[in-house]
Amino acid sequence: KLSYRPGWDCHGLPIELKALEAIRQKGDIDELSAIDIRRIAKSKALSEVEKQMKSFKSWGVMGDWDNPYLTLQSDYEIRQLRVLMDMIKKGYIYRQLKPVYWSPSSKSALAESELEYNENHVSPSIHVRFSVHDLSPALKKKWDQYLKGNNLFALIWTTTPWTIPSNKAIAVHPKLNYSLVQDTNNALYIIGSDRMEALSQELGELKVLDEITGEALIGSSYIHPLYKSQQSPIIGGDHVTADSGTGLVHTAPGHGMEDYEACLELGIAPFSPIDDEGKLTKEAGLGLEGKFAFKEGNSAIIELLKGENALVIQRDYTHKYPYDWRTKQPVMLRATAQWFANVEHLQKDAVNNLKQIKMVPEVSIRRLEQFTMSRKEWCISRQRSWGVPIPALYDTETGDALLTETSVEHIISILKERGIDAWWEEKDDDVFVAPEYKDKKYKRGYDTMDVWFDSGTSWTMLRDIPGRDPSKPLADVYLEGSDQHRGWFQSSLLTSVAVTGKAPYGTL
Repeated sequence: KLSYRPGWDCHGLPIELKALEAIRQKGDIDELSAIDIRRIAKSKALSEVEKQMKSFKSWGVMGDWDNPYLTLQSDYEIRQLRVLMDMIKKGYIYRQLKPVYWSPSSKSALAESELEYNENHVSPSIHVRFSVHDLSPALKKKWDQYLKGNNLFALIWTTTPWTIPSNKAIAVHPKLNYSLVQDTNNALYIIGSDRMEALSQELGELKVLDEITGEALIGSSYIHPLYKSQQSPIIGGDHVTADSGTGLVHTAPGHGMEDYEACLELGIAPFSPIDDEGKLTKEAGLGLEGKFAFKEGNSAIIELLKGENALVIQRDYTHKYPYDWRTKQPVMLRATAQWFANVEHLQKDAVNNLKQIKMVPEVSIRRLEQFTMSRKEWCISRQRSWGVPIPALYDTETGDALLTETSVEHIISILKERGIDAWWEEKDDDVFVAPEYKDKKYKRGYDTMDVWFDSGTSWTMLRDIPGRDPSKPLADVYLEGSDQHRGWFQSSLLTSVAVTGKAPYGTL
């Protein structure tokens, strides 16, 4: 006997955008509340489900059409919240301020599985010189003879001029060689020795005065070309290479994971003066507030660098760049406080489980293994209205997050009785505060869960099938396209292994 229960993923940005587009002509959608958006999106989702179900039936597809599961149904949403709670209990869920893929066009964080890459993206690439303020003790005496009457600069290259205001360090590789060179105008530059030939073609004749290792540069400091009172360090970084650029890496911990990790060890906090729409904020200063980073922001910063005589070279650069797969617009790395699932602690068990799985075609199992092993964390929070809320509360005084088993259990009990919409409809935050935490004031957070977390918990709907052999996987077969190696196949594997210790399927 074959048991097939049809199901639909109903939440997420595609449905939300389609719902908003349908009413765009009727008024200003910016005036809509989260409740309005959820109501419209739900109506749109149910309409699409009805159409698709009718089509499937007309094709003669057999299934339990009277009892489908929809991710917007209360029972499903509560099951999903319980999976999240189990992962919280086991220590897999955490919140951190760190760079994540951010889509200005969607105004939300994205997971890697929601990216596609444009091979022909064009960025303004720039070489910028940062005036060295103080050399490390190892170099002060060694280079003293060269510095009399000459300015010394650390030369960096970047394809994201909009991140220059966020610069907090320059990184060098401790074991790479670096040269002190002099150009035809007697300006002195520090560059990677392996980049000498390439940079000579751009800068003209360069005279080598000395060569040292990156280790000797660490501990030196420089002045930011746009913020003259800001003095920042030259630091070590194993991620630095001499394959491109100058061998010295402009480091903005608010806009790059490698930058963030290199600075984290030194206590250098991420700085990201960019808002949800991808526009520079007042923290950037210099008249940059309100300028869209990828367009007028880039242009304005380049002009400011020119005015400070800090821009050395400017070129258009065609390269591979991540885009939002839904809106087809470029994304950025931006430091925001998000919720994550720690995939690194699940990887080994997940991949070991895959060894018991039959994959059709067989060679594709390697692809799923590689995707799983290459992922250290999963950003599960989204800044959208249409979805299942992450039931986090925040201390009104400190902003500290409360997401414990006790708190979530209390919130689930309320949402089970009143429905998920109560998270947005209830006026009083105190309703959601468990008795154990009444000594403080809390407010709700309104992030929703990644839709891959939605679909990734669909295996919970198979737990109640009567007569099922408990030694077998919950599902005999998961059937989908190859794009689901990064999506449904992987999210189902990770949530199931986290909660049950086993993969939810026998065949893919």
